[in-house]
Amino acid sequence: MIEPRTIIAGDRHTRNGLLICVVSLFVLATALRILNITNPPLDYFPLRQLRAAIIARGMYYQQLPSANPATRDLAVSLWHTMEPLEPPIFERLVALTYRLIGGEHLWVARVYSILFWMLGGLAIYALARRMTSPIAAIVTLIYYLFLPWSVIFSRIFQPDLLMVMFTLFAAYTIYRWADTPSWKWAALSGVLSGVAVLVKLPAVFPLAVMFIGIIITTRGVKKAISDPQAWLMGAAFVLIPAIYYLLIIPGSSGAWFSNQVALMRTWVQPSFYIRWIIFAGGLVDLGVAFISFVGVWLLPKKPRMVALALWVGYALYGLAFPWHITTHEYYSIPLIPAIALSLAPLAQAVFSRLNQGSRWMKWTVAGVLVFSIGYSGWISRSILLSKSFRGESAGWKEFSQVLPKDGDLIGITHEMGIRIAYYGWTHVNPWLYDASFEQSLVGVADPRAEYQKTFENATRGQDYFVITLLDELDTQPMLKAYLNENYPIHVQADWYIIYDLTSGPDS
Repeated sequence: MIEPRTIIAGDRHTRNGLLICVVSLFVLATALRILNITNPPLDYFPLRQLRAAIIARGMYYQQLPSANPATRDLAVSLWHTMEPLEPPIFERLVALTYRLIGGEHLWVARVYSILFWMLGGLAIYALARRMTSPIAAIVTLIYYLFLPWSVIFSRIFQPDLLMVMFTLFAAYTIYRWADTPSWKWAALSGVLSGVAVLVKLPAVFPLAVMFIGIIITTRGVKKAISDPQAWLMGAAFVLIPAIYYLLIIPGSSGAWFSNQVALMRTWVQPSFYIRWIIFAGGLVDLGVAFISFVGVWLLPKKPRMVALALWVGYALYGLAFPWHITTHEYYSIPLIPAIALSLAPLAQAVFSRLNQGSRWMKWTVAGVLVFSIGYSGWISRSILLSKSFRGESAGWKEFSQVLPKDGDLIGITHEMGIRIAYYGWTHVNPWLYDASFEQSLVGVADPRAEYQKTFENATRGQDYFVITLLDELDTQPMLKAYLNENYPIHVQADWYIIYDLTSGPDS
């Protein structure tokens, strides 16, 4: 078993060298992430990123005294079409920055995302350093900062990055409290943990496991029950997010439970776990993930509970969201710090052996680490510069000019209408049916009549049917046929069609 801090930087030159190394890693990682920073957020997860952008823009115009009243009302109304999921902390921060710099610039969100990830890097380095040694923590930092998917994830406009940052700072303070219990570390642990869960609810999984594991490990069940510091930590952990999720948006938790209970049957399906492993392995490198998990068991009991909690928390996260964990890459963001921290004890074991080895062995290992940084950095650079979406965003702004202004819109559009809402300042209600609905009508006595009834109910009060996903329309032949047979085309181009529902059979 590896004892924490058995390898420490001895002389002043070694400490200075480590400091230069850490600073250089942060500078290089930041420089890598700011490449193509003004690229519109259409590269990854555009639905969630543009959703956040609409919320931030609405907040900005709401507080902008010089805004045109009509523009302000439209921006705010589009913001309010977004269903509340988490407290819009990130969006509010971006909106305030728009005010400070005098305009709406989406690259601001990327800057904050990068900042959150870098601050999380400081926390995980400090944690790995305490759990193992300064030099072993360098390996943790290299993986956390230079994994290609880490570079990509750390630029997105989503609360996940803020959640990870607060989770890592909370993990550090929990570990410090376990080492040297005090009211200061207890209060910081509770508040940071509560804020992490407030930012995004899934932070509860690793932090709850960490709290329970650390308290039982250091106190035992009986002493923990009577420990006022443990109660302070637990109270802050629970009360801070509870105020928002139970009082401000109480309906959100009920909707989550109703959706997820139906998906729990996947827990007993081996294919679910295979899909999950393959999907996550494509993001973080499956071999490194398995090897790093071994590192958890090289740690003593207290640090092991911290590292293990990150793994168990990610597993619980996936079980709670079984569909998302195999389809949405950003749901695996918490896996990155879990792997990174677990590499530290393995690195410490290697460096312990190197202390007894030759200079050639040390330079070889150093060369491998430098090569891994260069290789991962080049892959990340290639991905970031591979495509520009500036022309596409301009195209959506032009498309908004052909959208009808004299009625309500429904349709099959990119990101369920969110892309049009942001670039076109127009709300399009999403068509909530897909090919599976048409397949469910097979065997119905009169499928056309049933489909007509469904269509009329879904489009009641709507004036135009907008389609920008023509391939999706082709997968719904009953919808395509019904539109073509009953409604005239208002306007059409090679990549979109708009049907006039006001001139249909019942008009």
